[in-house]
Amino acid sequence: YVCRKALDKQNPYAHFCQAPLCTHENCGKCKLHSNDEEDDQQAMREAGISAAERYKAEIRNEDGGKGTSVNVDFDVDRMLHDPAGPRRQQAPG
Repeated sequence: YVCRKALDKQNPYAHFCQAPLCTHENCGKCKLHSNDEEDDQQAMREAGISAAERYKAEIRNEDGGKGTSVNVDFDVDRMLHDPAGPRRQQAPG
């Protein structure tokens, strides 16, 4: 399951939706059956977004809130779909 919250020891299945064909938007529960690849992709995306936010906060803290630090922006979705990213050409010589 993607959320990684601790499961209730008495009834761990209470964490998961039991309704077939539920979209899980309203019930707020995790899917009982899911696709491992999709789950991993979602977990990686969430971890990437969280890491990018922590890094941006760290840069702001080092700047002291003056706004003079380098503007950094991460496209987590692009990184996940093209991990190699654009390659820099080496200068001749």
